[in-house]
Amino acid sequence: SLSLDCFDQPNSPEVSEVLHQVSRACALHGKTAGIPAPPIKIQDYEKLGFSFFNVISDFQCMSQGLSNCSKNLEALPQG
Repeated sequence: SLSLDCFDQPNSPEVSEVLHQVSRACALHGKTAGIPAPPIKIQDYEKLGFSFFNVISDFQCMSQGLSNCSKNLEALPQG
């Protein structure tokens, strides 16, 4: 999406067209189409022909963990 000038716009027509192209190309060549996806988007991507999903990444784990640590630290009594 970044090279399409559609960063952080996963539902843009440009991104949608590329996803369709990838899915068709994979099917044509007998390959499994895969994509990183949040759990809520998996059914949408399955409808497009994708069947392999990277649901969570190291970055997401670290980011969520650091966010939880920050919240826990903020909840500590000051003194």
